[in-house]
Amino acid sequence: HGAEHEQEVKGWVVLDDINLAIADEDRRTGTKLMGPKLVQTWPLCGLTMGNAKTAVRILNGELITKVFVERPKAPSFAFPASRSMLESKMAGIATPMPGAR
Repeated sequence: HGAEHEQEVKGWVVLDDINLAIADEDRRTGTKLMGPKLVQTWPLCGLTMGNAKTAVRILNGELITKVFVERPKAPSFAFPASRSMLESKMAGIATPMPGAR
């Protein structure tokens, strides 16, 4: 694909939920860097409007400063002291097993 199509390509961007910039460390001589063209998505959200806007900016030739944002974590669930509190918190979340009380 490389050289024969190089004149045709005006701009490119990488959209992925995997940090493909790590491939830059072991790239072949003459291979383009992925990092500056990477827009990393979050697997739980997919492509967001912010990702799309960043991709357009890269395609327009803008040099993008990468900002690492800590991804939100799943909420932890602390079991309440009494069973009735637990049951009230779990209401509607799970279907009870037959015969379970």
